[in-house]
Amino acid sequence: MSSTNRGANRVGLDRYYTPDALADALLARTLPLAPTTVLEPHGGGGAFVRAAKRLGHTVRAFDLDPGADLSAADAAMTGVDYLAVRHTWSPEWVIGNPPYKGWEQHAERAMQDAPNVAFLLRLAVLESKKRYAFWQAHPLARLL
Repeated sequence: MSSTNRGANRVGLDRYYTPDALADALLARTLPLAPTTVLEPHGGGGAFVRAAKRLGHTVRAFDLDPGADLSAADAAMTGVDYLAVRHTWSPEWVIGNPPYKGWEQHAERAMQDAPNVAFLLRLAVLESKKRYAFWQAHPLARLL
Protein backbone atom coordinates (compact mmCIF):
# COMPACT_ATOMS: atom_id res chain seq x y z
CA MET A 1 0.00 0.00 0.00
CA SER A 2 1.30 3.44 -0.90
CA SER A 3 1.60 6.18 1.69
CA THR A 4 -0.17 8.49 -0.75
CA ASN A 5 -2.84 5.88 -1.50
CA ARG A 6 -1.94 5.97 -5.20
CA GLY A 7 -4.72 4.66 -7.34
CA ALA A 8 -7.41 5.84 -4.94
CA ASN A 9 -9.64 8.78 -5.68
CA ARG A 10 -8.03 12.00 -4.48
CA VAL A 11 -9.97 14.72 -2.72
CA GLY A 12 -10.65 17.76 -4.92
CA LEU A 13 -8.25 20.70 -4.49
CA ASP A 14 -6.03 18.33 -2.46
CA ARG A 15 -8.14 19.12 0.65
CA TYR A 16 -6.81 17.11 3.55
CA TYR A 17 -7.56 19.29 6.56
CA THR A 18 -5.42 19.37 9.68
CA PRO A 19 -7.14 18.51 12.98
CA ASP A 20 -7.34 21.40 15.46
CA ALA A 21 -5.41 19.49 18.14
CA LEU A 22 -2.48 18.95 15.77
CA ALA A 23 -2.41 22.60 14.66
CA ASP A 24 -2.55 23.70 18.32
CA ALA A 25 0.35 21.41 19.29
CA LEU A 26 2.53 22.38 16.33
CA LEU A 27 2.05 26.12 16.66
CA ALA A 28 2.52 26.08 20.45
CA ARG A 29 5.99 24.62 19.79
CA THR A 30 6.78 26.83 16.80
CA LEU A 31 5.44 30.38 17.05
CA PRO A 32 6.94 32.90 19.45
CA LEU A 33 5.17 33.70 22.72
CA ALA A 34 4.92 37.40 21.88
CA PRO A 35 2.13 38.30 19.46
CA THR A 36 3.26 38.50 15.85
CA THR A 37 1.78 38.55 12.35
CA VAL A 38 1.00 35.26 10.65
CA LEU A 39 -0.09 34.35 7.12
CA GLU A 40 -1.87 31.04 6.46
CA PRO A 41 -1.92 30.72 2.65
CA HIS A 42 -3.76 27.37 2.59
CA GLY A 43 -6.41 28.07 5.23
CA GLY A 44 -8.70 25.18 4.31
CA GLY A 45 -10.64 24.07 7.36
CA GLY A 46 -9.12 26.89 9.44
CA ALA A 47 -7.23 24.81 12.04
CA PHE A 48 -3.96 26.77 11.79
CA VAL A 49 -5.86 30.07 11.70
CA ARG A 50 -7.74 29.20 14.89
CA ALA A 51 -4.59 27.87 16.59
CA ALA A 52 -2.62 31.04 15.85
CA LYS A 53 -5.52 33.22 17.04
CA ARG A 54 -5.77 31.23 20.30
CA LEU A 55 -2.08 32.03 20.84
CA GLY A 56 -2.78 35.76 20.40
CA HIS A 57 -1.34 36.34 16.92
CA THR A 58 -2.73 38.49 14.12
CA VAL A 59 -3.68 36.16 11.27
CA ARG A 60 -4.32 36.73 7.60
CA ALA A 61 -5.32 33.83 5.41
CA PHE A 62 -5.89 32.69 1.83
CA ASP A 63 -7.40 29.61 0.29
CA LEU A 64 -8.09 28.40 -3.22
CA ASP A 65 -11.44 26.94 -2.10
CA PRO A 66 -14.16 29.64 -2.05
CA GLY A 67 -15.86 27.66 0.74
CA ALA A 68 -12.83 27.54 3.06
CA ASP A 69 -13.51 28.35 6.72
CA LEU A 70 -11.30 31.37 7.39
CA SER A 71 -13.79 33.07 9.69
CA ALA A 72 -11.32 33.27 12.60
CA ALA A 73 -8.77 35.25 10.55
CA ASP A 74 -8.29 38.99 11.00
CA ALA A 75 -8.34 39.29 7.19
CA ALA A 76 -8.99 36.60 4.60
CA MET A 77 -9.39 35.97 0.90
CA THR A 78 -10.94 32.81 -0.51
CA GLY A 79 -11.02 31.61 -4.09
CA VAL A 80 -7.43 32.79 -4.67
CA ASP A 81 -4.32 30.83 -5.55
CA TYR A 82 -1.50 31.67 -3.15
CA LEU A 83 1.09 31.24 -5.89
CA ALA A 84 -0.68 33.79 -8.11
CA VAL A 85 -2.03 36.34 -5.64
CA ARG A 86 -0.06 39.50 -4.90
CA HIS A 87 -0.53 41.11 -1.52
CA THR A 88 0.97 43.89 0.57
CA TRP A 89 1.00 41.97 3.84
CA SER A 90 4.38 41.61 5.58
CA PRO A 91 3.95 38.71 8.01
CA GLU A 92 6.68 37.49 10.35
CA TRP A 93 5.51 33.90 9.81
CA VAL A 94 3.91 31.82 7.07
CA ILE A 95 2.33 28.68 8.52
CA GLY A 96 0.09 25.84 7.45
CA ASN A 97 -0.45 22.65 5.55
CA PRO A 98 0.27 23.27 1.85
CA PRO A 99 -0.86 20.92 -0.90
CA TYR A 100 1.55 18.02 -1.29
CA LYS A 101 1.58 18.39 -5.05
CA GLY A 102 3.72 21.44 -5.72
CA TRP A 103 4.74 22.01 -2.10
CA GLU A 104 8.19 23.22 -3.23
CA GLN A 105 6.70 26.23 -5.04
CA HIS A 106 4.53 27.01 -2.02
CA ALA A 107 7.55 26.81 0.31
CA GLU A 108 9.63 29.06 -1.95
CA ARG A 109 6.83 31.62 -2.14
CA ALA A 110 6.42 31.50 1.64
CA MET A 111 10.15 32.16 2.10
CA GLN A 112 9.76 35.26 -0.10
CA ASP A 113 6.80 36.45 1.98
CA ALA A 114 8.23 36.03 5.48
CA PRO A 115 11.49 35.41 7.35
CA ASN A 116 9.95 32.38 9.12
CA VAL A 117 8.06 29.45 7.58
CA ALA A 118 6.47 26.49 9.38
CA PHE A 119 4.72 23.96 7.16
CA LEU A 120 3.22 20.59 7.97
CA LEU A 121 4.70 18.26 5.35
CA ARG A 122 5.12 14.52 4.90
CA LEU A 123 8.59 13.23 5.75
CA ALA A 124 8.82 11.98 2.16
CA VAL A 125 9.63 15.56 1.10
CA LEU A 126 13.11 15.02 2.56
CA GLU A 127 13.83 12.13 0.19
CA SER A 128 15.17 11.76 -3.35
CA LYS A 129 17.90 13.18 -5.53
CA LYS A 130 15.33 15.48 -7.10
CA ARG A 131 14.82 17.27 -3.79
CA TYR A 132 18.49 17.38 -2.78
CA ALA A 133 19.08 20.75 -4.46
CA PHE A 134 15.99 22.23 -2.78
CA TRP A 135 17.20 21.26 0.70
CA GLN A 136 20.75 22.42 -0.05
CA ALA A 137 19.36 25.84 -1.00
CA HIS A 138 16.84 25.91 1.88
CA PRO A 139 18.23 23.95 4.85
CA LEU A 140 15.84 23.16 7.67
CA ALA A 141 16.27 25.13 10.85
CA ARG A 142 14.10 22.70 12.81
CA LEU A 143 12.15 19.50 12.27
CA LEU A 144 9.35 18.39 14.59
